[in-house]
Amino acid sequence: MAAALDELQAEHLDELVRGQAKPGPIQTDLAPPEAGEIQLTSSGVLASTYGTLDFLTPIAEIPLTKVTSAEADAYNRWRN
Repeated sequence: MAAALDELQAEHLDELVRGQAKPGPIQTDLAPPEAGEIQLTSSGVLASTYGTLDFLTPIAEIPLTKVTSAEADAYNRWRN
């Protein structure tokens, strides 16, 4: 997620540095759907689920409702 936010922020860096960023939603395929709404703010890019590059929401604070079988297997191996 950090890489996606970094890429999106880099795309808008000139306007952010100049103080000319127009806040609003960003349409992108870079971020996964679970990132929520992606917004450009006057200080950078914000994902409604994960936050900003300055403070990404810790994964432990994000409720998981679905995982792939590979993710479940990997977690079970780690836990055991």
